[in-house]
Amino acid sequence: MFVRRSPGGAAPKVLLLLIFVGLFVGFFVWKQNYGVIGRVDTLDVNTSGRIAFMSQDASGAVNLFMVNADGSELKRLTDSKAGKRAPAWSPDGKSITYVEESSSEGAPAYQVFLLGGGKPMQASYGSASKDLPFWRPDGKVVGYLAGGAVKIMAPNGSNIRQVYPPPHKGGADEHDQTQGQPTQPDDPGLKKPPVISYAWSPNGVALAAVQVTEGENAYAVGKASWWQPGASTPDSGDAGMAVSEPEGVIVLPHPDAETPVLLAQAGRVGFSWFNDSKRLAVALTTSRHASGIFVFRTDEKNLPAAPVLVSRGLTVAPENPAVSPDNKLIAAELWRLDSEDDRTLLGLVVLPAEPSQPLYIETKAQIGKLKVLAADAHMPRWSPDGTRILFWRNGPKGRDLWVCAADGSGAVNITKGAGDSFDAQWSPAK
Repeated sequence: MFVRRSPGGAAPKVLLLLIFVGLFVGFFVWKQNYGVIGRVDTLDVNTSGRIAFMSQDASGAVNLFMVNADGSELKRLTDSKAGKRAPAWSPDGKSITYVEESSSEGAPAYQVFLLGGGKPMQASYGSASKDLPFWRPDGKVVGYLAGGAVKIMAPNGSNIRQVYPPPHKGGADEHDQTQGQPTQPDDPGLKKPPVISYAWSPNGVALAAVQVTEGENAYAVGKASWWQPGASTPDSGDAGMAVSEPEGVIVLPHPDAETPVLLAQAGRVGFSWFNDSKRLAVALTTSRHASGIFVFRTDEKNLPAAPVLVSRGLTVAPENPAVSPDNKLIAAELWRLDSEDDRTLLGLVVLPAEPSQPLYIETKAQIGKLKVLAADAHMPRWSPDGTRILFWRNGPKGRDLWVCAADGSGAVNITKGAGDSFDAQWSPAK
Protein backbone atom coordinates (compact mmCIF):
# COMPACT_ATOMS: atom_id res chain seq x y z
CA MET A 1 0.00 0.00 0.00
CA PHE A 2 1.37 3.35 -1.00
CA VAL A 3 1.54 6.01 1.74
CA ARG A 4 2.01 9.57 0.63
CA ARG A 5 4.36 11.56 2.92
CA SER A 6 3.45 15.07 3.92
CA PRO A 7 5.40 17.51 1.76
CA GLY A 8 8.06 19.51 3.62
CA GLY A 9 8.20 17.17 6.60
CA ALA A 10 11.96 17.65 7.07
CA ALA A 11 11.75 21.41 6.84
CA PRO A 12 10.84 22.03 10.50
CA LYS A 13 13.83 19.97 11.62
CA VAL A 14 16.18 21.92 9.41
CA LEU A 15 14.65 25.16 10.65
CA LEU A 16 15.10 24.10 14.27
CA LEU A 17 18.71 23.15 13.56
CA LEU A 18 19.38 26.54 11.96
CA ILE A 19 17.77 28.31 14.92
CA PHE A 20 19.90 26.27 17.35
CA VAL A 21 23.09 27.05 15.42
CA GLY A 22 22.14 30.73 15.26
CA LEU A 23 21.49 30.85 18.99
CA PHE A 24 24.81 29.11 19.70
CA VAL A 25 26.76 31.52 17.49
CA GLY A 26 24.88 34.46 18.97
CA PHE A 27 25.67 33.28 22.50
CA PHE A 28 29.35 32.85 21.62
CA VAL A 29 29.54 36.36 20.11
CA TRP A 30 27.69 37.81 23.10
CA LYS A 31 29.97 36.00 25.54
CA GLN A 32 33.09 37.24 23.75
CA ASN A 33 31.77 40.80 23.82
CA TYR A 34 30.71 40.44 27.43
CA GLY A 35 34.07 39.01 28.44
CA VAL A 36 35.05 38.90 32.10
CA ILE A 37 33.52 42.21 33.13
CA GLY A 38 30.86 42.93 30.52
CA ARG A 39 30.01 46.45 29.45
CA VAL A 40 31.61 49.26 31.42
CA ASP A 41 30.21 52.77 31.30
CA THR A 42 32.61 55.57 30.41
CA LEU A 43 33.66 58.44 32.65
CA ASP A 44 30.95 61.07 32.80
CA VAL A 45 33.27 64.09 32.30
CA ASN A 46 35.37 65.49 29.51
CA THR A 47 38.91 64.55 30.55
CA SER A 48 40.74 66.84 28.11
CA GLY A 49 43.65 68.50 29.90
CA ARG A 50 43.27 66.28 32.96
CA ILE A 51 45.84 64.11 34.65
CA ALA A 52 45.30 60.71 36.30
CA PHE A 53 47.67 59.64 39.07
CA MET A 54 48.03 57.45 42.14
CA SER A 55 48.48 58.88 45.62
CA GLN A 56 49.20 57.26 48.96
CA ASP A 57 47.88 58.96 52.09
CA ALA A 58 49.19 58.90 55.67
CA SER A 59 47.25 55.70 56.45
CA GLY A 60 48.98 53.85 53.62
CA ALA A 61 45.91 53.66 51.37
CA VAL A 62 46.63 54.13 47.66
CA ASN A 63 43.93 55.51 45.38
CA LEU A 64 43.44 56.79 41.86
CA PHE A 65 42.83 60.52 41.39
CA MET A 66 42.14 62.89 38.53
CA VAL A 67 43.02 66.60 38.46
CA ASN A 68 43.21 69.51 36.05
CA ALA A 69 46.64 70.62 34.89
CA ASP A 70 46.37 73.76 37.05
CA GLY A 71 45.63 71.73 40.19
CA SER A 72 41.89 72.45 40.26
CA GLU A 73 38.98 69.99 40.47
CA LEU A 74 40.89 67.24 42.25
CA LYS A 75 38.69 64.11 42.26
CA ARG A 76 39.26 60.73 43.84
CA LEU A 77 38.18 57.91 41.52
CA THR A 78 38.70 54.87 43.78
CA ASP A 79 38.16 54.28 47.48
CA SER A 80 40.06 51.31 48.90
CA LYS A 81 43.28 50.68 50.78
CA ALA A 82 44.65 48.07 48.37
CA GLY A 83 47.93 48.79 46.61
CA LYS A 84 47.52 50.32 43.16
CA ARG A 85 49.83 51.59 40.42
CA ALA A 86 50.34 52.21 36.70
CA PRO A 87 47.17 54.00 35.51
CA ALA A 88 46.74 54.15 31.72
CA TRP A 89 44.08 56.08 29.78
CA SER A 90 42.06 54.59 26.97
CA PRO A 91 42.79 56.39 23.67
CA ASP A 92 39.52 58.34 23.89
CA GLY A 93 40.18 59.41 27.49
CA LYS A 94 36.93 57.83 28.71
CA SER A 95 38.31 54.86 30.70
CA ILE A 96 41.36 54.10 32.81
CA THR A 97 43.11 50.79 33.41
CA TYR A 98 45.47 50.20 36.31
CA VAL A 99 46.68 47.33 38.48
CA GLU A 100 45.48 46.70 42.01
CA GLU A 101 46.42 44.13 44.61
CA SER A 102 43.69 41.49 44.75
CA SER A 103 43.18 38.30 46.77
CA SER A 104 40.43 36.91 44.56
CA GLU A 105 42.59 33.92 43.61
CA GLY A 106 43.97 33.20 47.09
CA ALA A 107 47.48 34.65 47.44
CA PRO A 108 47.59 38.43 46.82
CA ALA A 109 48.64 39.43 43.30
CA TYR A 110 48.28 42.59 41.26
CA GLN A 111 45.49 42.33 38.67
CA VAL A 112 44.29 44.61 35.86
CA PHE A 113 41.24 46.72 36.69
CA LEU A 114 39.13 48.88 34.38
CA LEU A 115 37.46 52.07 35.60
CA GLY A 116 34.74 53.84 33.70
CA GLY A 117 31.53 55.45 34.93
CA GLY A 118 30.84 52.98 37.73
CA LYS A 119 32.93 51.12 40.23
CA PRO A 120 36.27 49.56 39.09
CA MET A 121 35.95 46.12 37.49
CA GLN A 122 38.61 43.39 37.71
CA ALA A 123 39.62 42.30 34.20
CA SER A 124 42.41 39.77 34.85
CA TYR A 125 42.87 36.79 37.14
CA GLY A 126 45.52 34.21 37.96
CA SER A 127 48.36 33.76 40.41
CA ALA A 128 50.90 35.93 38.53
CA SER A 129 50.96 39.65 39.23
CA LYS A 130 50.20 41.95 36.32
CA ASP A 131 51.79 45.33 35.68
CA LEU A 132 51.99 48.29 33.29
CA PRO A 133 48.67 48.05 31.43
CA PHE A 134 48.89 49.98 28.17
CA TRP A 135 46.13 50.50 25.60
CA ARG A 136 46.76 49.89 21.94
CA PRO A 137 46.01 53.15 20.07
CA ASP A 138 42.86 51.70 18.45
CA GLY A 139 41.34 51.08 21.90
CA LYS A 140 40.56 47.43 21.12
CA VAL A 141 43.43 45.83 23.04
CA VAL A 142 45.05 46.31 26.45
CA GLY A 143 48.57 45.01 26.95
CA TYR A 144 50.22 44.22 30.28
CA LEU A 145 53.25 42.48 31.76
CA ALA A 146 52.93 39.14 33.55
CA GLY A 147 55.99 37.25 34.71
CA GLY A 148 58.22 39.27 32.39
CA ALA A 149 56.09 38.47 29.33
CA VAL A 150 53.94 40.87 27.29
CA LYS A 151 50.32 39.71 27.15
CA ILE A 152 47.26 41.29 25.55
CA MET A 153 43.52 41.07 26.05
CA ALA A 154 40.32 42.80 25.02
CA PRO A 155 39.30 45.61 27.39
CA ASN A 156 36.55 43.35 28.77
CA GLY A 157 39.10 40.73 29.86
CA SER A 158 38.52 38.23 27.01
CA ASN A 159 40.84 36.87 24.31
CA ILE A 160 44.00 36.79 26.44
CA ARG A 161 47.15 35.76 24.63
CA GLN A 162 50.88 36.12 25.06
CA VAL A 163 52.63 38.29 22.48
CA TYR A 164 56.26 38.18 23.56
CA PRO A 165 58.16 36.00 24.09
CA PRO A 166 56.17 33.56 21.96
CA PRO A 167 54.77 30.71 24.07
CA HIS A 168 56.68 27.46 23.97
CA LYS A 169 54.94 24.52 22.38
CA GLY A 170 52.86 22.79 24.98
CA GLY A 171 52.90 25.68 27.41
CA ALA A 172 51.06 28.95 26.88
CA ASP A 173 51.10 30.09 30.50
CA GLU A 174 53.29 33.01 31.48
CA HIS A 175 54.90 31.05 34.33
CA ASP A 176 57.10 28.96 32.03
CA GLN A 177 58.17 31.66 29.62
CA THR A 178 60.78 33.82 31.30
CA GLN A 179 62.98 31.78 33.56
CA GLY A 180 65.84 31.21 31.12
CA GLN A 181 68.76 33.58 30.67
CA PRO A 182 69.93 33.54 27.03
CA THR A 183 73.22 35.00 25.90
CA GLN A 184 71.55 36.80 23.01
CA PRO A 185 67.93 38.02 22.85
CA ASP A 186 67.38 36.78 19.29
CA ASP A 187 68.51 33.19 19.84
CA PRO A 188 65.44 31.12 18.92
CA GLY A 189 66.75 28.07 20.74
CA LEU A 190 66.72 29.66 24.17
CA LYS A 191 64.15 31.27 26.41
CA LYS A 192 64.02 35.04 26.34
CA PRO A 193 64.97 37.34 29.22
CA PRO A 194 62.19 39.18 31.06
CA VAL A 195 60.66 42.41 29.79
CA ILE A 196 60.51 45.23 32.36
CA SER A 197 58.83 47.94 30.27
CA TYR A 198 57.22 48.28 26.84
CA ALA A 199 55.09 50.60 24.70
CA TRP A 200 52.99 50.31 21.56
CA SER A 201 54.04 52.39 18.58
CA PRO A 202 51.62 55.28 17.95
CA ASN A 203 50.13 53.42 14.97
CA GLY A 204 49.58 50.33 17.13
CA VAL A 205 51.59 47.98 14.92
CA ALA A 206 54.96 47.55 16.65
CA LEU A 207 56.07 47.04 20.24
CA ALA A 208 59.24 48.41 21.78
CA ALA A 209 60.46 46.97 25.08
CA VAL A 210 63.32 46.84 27.55
CA GLN A 211 64.67 43.38 28.34
CA VAL A 212 66.99 42.58 31.23
CA THR A 213 69.66 39.90 31.26
CA GLU A 214 71.86 39.83 34.34
CA GLY A 215 75.15 38.23 35.32
CA GLU A 216 77.43 36.31 33.02
CA ASN A 217 74.71 36.07 30.38
CA ALA A 218 74.34 39.83 29.99
CA TYR A 219 74.71 41.19 26.49
CA ALA A 220 78.41 41.32 25.52
CA VAL A 221 79.08 44.48 23.52
CA GLY A 222 82.86 44.68 23.82
CA LYS A 223 84.44 47.78 22.27
CA ALA A 224 81.60 48.61 19.95
CA SER A 225 81.70 52.06 18.36
CA TRP A 226 79.56 54.32 20.46
CA TRP A 227 76.58 54.38 18.07
CA GLN A 228 78.32 56.77 15.71
CA PRO A 229 80.91 55.82 13.06
CA GLY A 230 84.28 57.32 13.93
CA ALA A 231 83.34 58.19 17.49
CA SER A 232 85.67 57.20 20.30
CA THR A 233 84.48 54.32 22.47
CA PRO A 234 84.13 53.98 26.21
CA ASP A 235 87.04 52.39 28.01
CA SER A 236 86.39 48.68 28.24
CA GLY A 237 89.31 47.81 30.49
CA ASP A 238 91.83 45.30 29.22
CA ALA A 239 92.23 45.00 25.48
CA GLY A 240 89.69 42.64 24.02
CA MET A 241 87.67 42.35 27.22
CA ALA A 242 83.93 42.34 26.66
CA VAL A 243 81.70 44.74 28.54
CA SER A 244 78.48 43.21 29.89
CA GLU A 245 75.43 45.43 29.67
CA PRO A 246 72.28 44.11 31.36
CA GLU A 247 69.51 46.06 29.60
CA GLY A 248 68.58 46.00 25.93
CA VAL A 249 66.04 47.88 23.83
CA ILE A 250 64.18 45.64 21.39
CA VAL A 251 61.49 46.24 18.78
CA LEU A 252 58.89 43.69 17.76
CA PRO A 253 57.80 44.84 14.26
CA HIS A 254 54.33 43.30 14.72
CA PRO A 255 52.62 41.21 17.42
CA ASP A 256 53.09 37.93 15.54
CA ALA A 257 56.84 38.39 15.01
CA GLU A 258 58.78 35.79 17.00
CA THR A 259 62.20 37.43 16.75
CA PRO A 260 62.67 41.04 17.87
CA VAL A 261 65.24 43.50 16.59
CA LEU A 262 67.86 44.43 19.19
CA LEU A 263 68.55 48.16 18.84
CA ALA A 264 70.94 48.89 21.69
CA GLN A 265 72.13 47.73 25.07
CA ALA A 266 73.52 49.49 28.13
CA GLY A 267 73.55 49.48 31.91
CA ARG A 268 70.51 51.78 31.92
CA VAL A 269 68.16 52.28 28.99
CA GLY A 270 64.94 54.16 28.31
CA PHE A 271 63.00 55.00 25.16
CA SER A 272 60.15 57.02 23.70
CA TRP A 273 58.37 56.60 20.36
CA PHE A 274 58.17 59.36 17.79
CA ASN A 275 54.64 59.91 16.49
CA ASP A 276 55.66 58.68 13.03
CA SER A 277 56.06 55.16 14.52
CA LYS A 278 59.34 54.84 12.61
CA ARG A 279 61.79 56.18 15.19
CA LEU A 280 62.70 55.75 18.83
CA ALA A 281 64.54 58.18 21.07
CA VAL A 282 66.73 55.99 23.28
CA ALA A 283 68.67 57.09 26.37
CA LEU A 284 71.69 54.91 27.14
CA THR A 285 74.17 54.83 30.01
CA THR A 286 76.85 52.15 29.77
CA SER A 287 78.76 50.57 32.60
CA ARG A 288 81.87 52.36 31.27
CA HIS A 289 80.63 55.95 31.64
CA ALA A 290 79.42 56.64 28.14
CA SER A 291 75.91 58.07 27.93
CA GLY A 292 73.61 59.82 25.53
CA ILE A 293 70.35 60.15 23.68
CA PHE A 294 70.19 58.62 20.20
CA VAL A 295 67.49 58.36 17.57
CA PHE A 296 67.10 54.87 16.11
CA ARG A 297 65.04 54.07 13.04
CA THR A 298 62.85 51.01 13.31
CA ASP A 299 61.70 50.83 9.68
CA GLU A 300 65.10 50.49 7.98
CA LYS A 301 67.93 48.14 8.84
CA ASN A 302 71.64 48.89 9.23
CA LEU A 303 71.22 52.64 9.59
CA PRO A 304 73.46 54.24 12.23
CA ALA A 305 71.77 55.87 15.19
CA ALA A 306 71.60 59.65 15.06
CA PRO A 307 73.16 61.16 18.20
CA VAL A 308 71.38 64.00 19.97
CA LEU A 309 73.52 64.15 23.13
CA VAL A 310 76.72 62.22 23.83
CA SER A 311 78.58 62.40 27.15
CA ARG A 312 81.72 60.58 28.23
CA GLY A 313 83.40 59.95 31.53
CA LEU A 314 82.05 61.15 34.87
CA THR A 315 79.99 64.02 33.48
CA VAL A 316 76.22 63.61 32.92
CA ALA A 317 73.74 60.93 31.92
CA PRO A 318 70.24 61.49 30.44
CA GLU A 319 67.38 59.20 31.44
CA ASN A 320 63.66 58.70 30.79
CA PRO A 321 63.39 60.52 27.45
CA ALA A 322 60.02 61.77 26.17
CA VAL A 323 59.45 62.91 22.57
CA SER A 324 57.13 65.90 22.07
CA PRO A 325 53.90 65.33 20.11
CA ASP A 326 55.27 67.31 17.13
CA ASN A 327 58.46 65.16 17.06
CA LYS A 328 60.68 68.26 17.38
CA LEU A 329 61.87 68.06 21.00
CA ILE A 330 63.06 65.47 23.50
CA ALA A 331 62.63 66.08 27.23
CA ALA A 332 64.70 64.01 29.67
CA GLU A 333 66.09 63.82 33.17
CA LEU A 334 69.73 64.92 33.47
CA TRP A 335 71.91 63.24 36.08
CA ARG A 336 75.36 64.44 37.17
CA LEU A 337 77.85 61.59 37.67
CA ASP A 338 80.27 62.33 40.52
CA SER A 339 81.74 58.88 41.04
CA GLU A 340 81.06 55.23 40.26
CA ASP A 341 78.20 55.10 42.77
CA ASP A 342 77.35 58.77 43.31
CA ARG A 343 74.86 60.47 41.00
CA THR A 344 72.67 63.54 41.47
CA LEU A 345 69.58 64.58 39.53
CA LEU A 346 70.10 68.05 38.08
CA GLY A 347 66.60 68.25 36.60
CA LEU A 348 64.73 68.53 33.32
CA VAL A 349 66.39 69.31 29.99
CA VAL A 350 64.77 69.74 26.57
CA LEU A 351 66.82 69.09 23.42
CA PRO A 352 66.08 69.33 19.70
CA ALA A 353 65.24 65.91 18.29
CA GLU A 354 67.12 66.63 15.05
CA PRO A 355 70.01 68.95 15.94
CA SER A 356 72.26 70.33 13.23
CA GLN A 357 75.15 69.06 15.36
CA PRO A 358 74.92 66.65 18.29
CA LEU A 359 75.97 68.00 21.67
CA TYR A 360 79.12 66.40 23.17
CA ILE A 361 79.92 66.63 26.89
CA GLU A 362 83.37 65.35 27.81
CA THR A 363 84.29 67.40 30.89
CA LYS A 364 82.38 68.72 33.90
CA ALA A 365 83.06 72.26 32.68
CA GLN A 366 80.99 71.50 29.57
CA ILE A 367 77.88 70.54 31.55
CA GLY A 368 76.95 74.22 31.43
CA LYS A 369 76.08 73.76 27.75
CA LEU A 370 72.90 72.06 28.94
CA LYS A 371 70.17 74.32 30.29
CA VAL A 372 68.23 72.76 33.17
CA LEU A 373 64.63 73.97 32.89
CA ALA A 374 63.32 72.54 36.16
CA ALA A 375 65.41 71.31 39.09
CA ASP A 376 64.69 67.93 40.71
CA ALA A 377 62.29 67.03 37.89
CA HIS A 378 61.60 63.32 37.39
CA MET A 379 59.79 61.44 34.61
CA PRO A 380 58.84 64.20 32.13
CA ARG A 381 55.59 63.71 30.21
CA TRP A 382 54.38 66.00 27.41
CA SER A 383 50.81 67.23 27.28
CA PRO A 384 48.93 66.05 24.17
CA ASP A 385 49.20 69.53 22.62
CA GLY A 386 52.93 69.77 23.37
CA THR A 387 52.69 73.05 25.29
CA ARG A 388 53.28 71.70 28.81
CA ILE A 389 55.37 69.12 30.64
CA LEU A 390 54.28 67.04 33.61
CA PHE A 391 56.86 65.77 36.12
CA TRP A 392 57.27 64.99 39.80
CA ARG A 393 59.47 66.43 42.53
CA ASN A 394 60.21 65.33 46.07
CA GLY A 395 57.97 67.09 48.60
CA PRO A 396 57.53 67.13 52.39
CA LYS A 397 55.12 64.15 52.36
CA GLY A 398 56.43 62.28 49.35
CA ARG A 399 56.30 63.01 45.64
CA ASP A 400 54.43 66.05 44.33
CA LEU A 401 53.24 66.48 40.74
CA TRP A 402 54.20 69.62 38.83
CA VAL A 403 53.29 71.09 35.44
CA CYS A 404 55.37 73.70 33.60
CA ALA A 405 55.40 75.26 30.15
CA ALA A 406 57.56 73.64 27.48
CA ASP A 407 60.29 76.19 28.20
CA GLY A 408 60.25 75.44 31.93
CA SER A 409 58.37 78.59 32.94
CA GLY A 410 55.23 78.85 35.09
CA ALA A 411 55.78 75.67 37.11
CA VAL A 412 52.73 74.79 39.25
CA ASN A 413 52.53 72.23 42.06
CA ILE A 414 49.22 70.50 41.31
CA THR A 415 49.16 68.12 44.32
CA LYS A 416 50.51 70.51 46.98
CA GLY A 417 51.84 67.94 49.42
CA ALA A 418 48.55 66.06 49.74
CA GLY A 419 50.36 62.70 49.84
CA ASP A 420 52.88 60.62 47.92
CA SER A 421 51.70 61.09 44.32
CA PHE A 422 53.11 59.05 41.45
CA ASP A 423 52.51 57.36 38.07
CA ALA A 424 50.88 60.45 36.56
CA GLN A 425 49.53 60.34 32.99
CA TRP A 426 47.92 62.99 30.77
CA SER A 427 44.51 62.18 29.34
CA PRO A 428 44.73 61.86 25.53
CA ALA A 429 41.25 63.37 25.12
CA LYS A 430 41.07 66.42 22.84
